[in-house]
Amino acid sequence: MSWFKIFSAVVVANIVSWVIVSIIGLVFWVYVLGQTADAVSQALRDVEIPSVRFDSPSTNSSTGTSQEAQRRQEEIQEQLQQAAADRARREREERDRQGRIAAQRRTCNYWTQELREDGDADSREYQKLACDRLQRMIRSQ
Repeated sequence: MSWFKIFSAVVVANIVSWVIVSIIGLVFWVYVLGQTADAVSQALRDVEIPSVRFDSPSTNSSTGTSQEAQRRQEEIQEQLQQAAADRARREREERDRQGRIAAQRRTCNYWTQELREDGDADSREYQKLACDRLQRMIRSQ
């Protein structure tokens, strides 16, 4: 027998054995899953589900008090949320303001440096405008 025929026979035998083992495994798992499903359905049939009864608002005497307490709690929660939103807004506005001041400070420093380098009248005007604007921003705190 040639080498190729032996190799082909081994490959075919491996494929056939894999198919046989897969079929046996599939049958086994179908059987096991069927048994498990039967056991679970039997256990669920044996379990009693307790009934839950809710009192209607007209039969519960403390409902008015609990509703008012719940309403107060919701109002407090709303006030806390509003306070948190206001605080976040003020912090955001302060960060924005500090960013604008920092940008204006950079502009003032730039024109001050330009004025030192060239001494030009235009640079002096730009520097004066930028630094005056910075001072106004700082004073408005």
